Amino acid sequence: MTLQSLRSFGKSTTGGRSLWALGLGLALATVLPGCVAHAEGALVADYPAEYVETVPPRIEYYPSVVYRGSPAYLVEGRWYYRTHDRWVVFRDEPVELRDYRSRHAPAYLSPSARYRQDRWAEQRRFEQRRAAERRADQQREAARREQDRRRAFEAQRAREHERAEQQRRFELQRAAQHRAEEERRVAEQRGRAKRRNDRAHGDQHDSRDQRDRRHYRSD
Repeated sequence: MTLQSLRSFGKSTTGGRSLWALGLGLALATVLPGCVAHAEGALVADYPAEYVETVPPRIEYYPSVVYRGSPAYLVEGRWYYRTHDRWVVFRDEPVELRDYRSRHAPAYLSPSARYRQDRWAEQRRFEQRRAAERRADQQREAARREQDRRRAFEAQRAREHERAEQQRRFELQRAAQHRAEEERRVAEQRGRAKRRNDRAHGDQHDSRDQRDRRHYRSD
């Protein structure tokens, strides 16, 4: 029996409205498995629910859990559930969804609050990246300063080594000059002593000659 035949049959009988509602319920039951329509709404998995034409904007941002193969969204304490091509809201909360809400559902965040949270998280990540870049720049600057310090230290050590080498060569030169002067002084002293000895020997020889001549004359 089609919907058109049910509509025609219902209108031609005294209980048309009741038969039309019954026929519509049977038709919906065949289209939506697990969802039984009645005069005030529907039964989804034996829980009363009501159809809704629209859902809250950005409903995907709300807490959700898969219930009987489809996602159920918790919005301001109400469960929105899509069964095939229609949305329903549970009037009686199913046990599974109640357990999830009481134990696992995160704190409620409206779309605007979730958007602000996403913006805050994005800003936080941006600040963390900037902080990491600043730390990297500081580390590179510290490494560059350390390298410059090491280069300056090595240059200072090289200059000090050169000055020490120059001082060592100067000391060696002075020592050589001092030895040379000492050798000249010793040589001069020896020369003077030799000359004195020579004069002394010459004087002695002259005295002997004079004595010999006087002795010869007296003889």
